[in-house]
Formats: sequence, C-alpha cells, structure tokens
Amino acid sequence: MQADLALVQRGPTAAEQERTQRMLSSWSGTTLDLGRFTIDAAVGYPYFVFARLTTGLVRRGQFGLDVGVEVRTSFLDTQIGLRPRVQLVRIDPFSLGVDVTILGGGGPTNRNSFTFEVGPTATLAAGQFVHFSVKPYLGVWSDRLCPSVDDIKSDDASTGMMVGGAPKPGSGTLYTKDEKEICKAYDRGRPNSAYQLPGTGTMFGLFGQPDPRERFTTVRFLLQLAIEVAVSKSLSIFGMIEGAPFQDQRQSFTSKFMPVYQNRDEPPLYGRA
Repeated sequence: MQADLALVQRGPTAAEQERTQRMLSSWSGTTLDLGRFTIDAAVGYPYFVFARLTTGLVRRGQFGLDVGVEVRTSFLDTQIGLRPRVQLVRIDPFSLGVDVTILGGGGPTNRNSFTFEVGPTATLAAGQFVHFSVKPYLGVWSDRLCPSVDDIKSDDASTGMMVGGAPKPGSGTLYTKDEKEICKAYDRGRPNSAYQLPGTGTMFGLFGQPDPRERFTTVRFLLQLAIEVAVSKSLSIFGMIEGAPFQDQRQSFTSKFMPVYQNRDEPPLYGRA
C-alpha cells in the first residue's frame, strides 16, 4: 500500500511570522505578545538621547500588557523609569490602549525630577508597514532646579568657610558653583529663614513662583503624534512630535535654569526620531 503524507501546518507560516515581527510597534496602542520585544533609540529635543526596551507580558484576546524600561537625558537631567502599556481594543486596522510613564532622576548641583504621564493611544495601521498614533495625555512633573537652602547649609558645613565656629552662609562649593544666578535671585532677605544666604536681590514673577529654590510642579495636557514605518522585519524608523500650547511652561526646558538650552522660554513643540 502507498500512503501520500501531507505536511500539517500547526503554527504560523514563515510569511505570517515575518508579518507579525514587522508589525511590532513601540508607540501604538497595540502591545507586544509574550516573548516579543522591541528596542528603541532616538535623538531629539528637549531630551537629546532616548532609549527604551519593551517586552510583552500578557495576551488574552483583545487585552494585552507589556512594559518598557526607559532612559531619557538632556545631560543636565537624566531620568530612568518604567512605561507600562495596556491594549484595550484591537480591531485591525484600529487599536486603542493606555500608556503610563513613571520616571525619576536628576543631575548636577542637586537637581532632581519626577515624571508621571498617562493617556490613551489610538492607532491606525496601514497594512504591516505603517502605524499612525495619536495620544492626548496628562503630564505631572516635579522638578528641583536649584539647590534647596538645606542642601546649601549642609554643603557649607563641609566645604565652606567657618566663622565663629559656624559655617558662613553661601561659602561652600555648591552655592558658589550654581550654573545660574537666577537660583540666587530670592536669597537676599529671604523671609522665615534663619539661614540667610548672600544672594543678588529679590525678584518676583519671572517663572510663575517667587522662590526658585522651591520645587517646580507643572500639570498640563499634551498632544502627541507618532508615525512608525517598517523598513524590514527587524527595523523600523519613527518620528514623534508633541506639545502643550497655551499652557504653563516647564522651567526645566528653558535656558533660565538649564544652560544646555538656548531658549529663554519653552518651545511650543518638541519631539524625537
């Protein structure tokens, strides 16, 4: 007897696997399957260098979950943190998800910052080659752009000049090496402070709050647009722009506090590619 055997396809074909790999997306509302991952690298403004590793965690029907580890830096402010992403709906070519970004970091002269961003992402895919995504999101930032009085007092005690057995206010290296004089604008005659710094005078209304040594807290809504184009099954290129026009500025993106920037006021748009 002669039996002709036929190959039984029990999984995706090679072409289907290649299509799935080409459609992997880092910026859309579509999450990654378990075992899949993407690596992003970019340059842009106001963060000059950006990198992220995203890996899939859960896939149950329409629901998906992945998580990314993200780093972004302007060289004076470097942040690292997590970016969980949830897929809620996927009806090709449309998908809808929710992005959450939680970052923390800092930089020289006791700078530190905290970022929280959350918003929905709606994506339209053009076949397996292009993803176009829109994400309106809420951003909350808490930035310390100047050393606090307590930071300076502690530094004066270790690196400053001693007068009568006590450190001279503002004589330590932290105070004398501030990048920007604007940090000292409120020091002279600071009310309710037993530790009087020499300062340069008193100014008000330059940046939305009277004392630059206090934390800057900014809350605003932004709109982000992103496009991803698959060049091959293993490589895609992307471009992203975002902005918050007609809203409060984030002072950490201005030359008043960050000498890496040229603009005294925050630009209305920025992005990366």
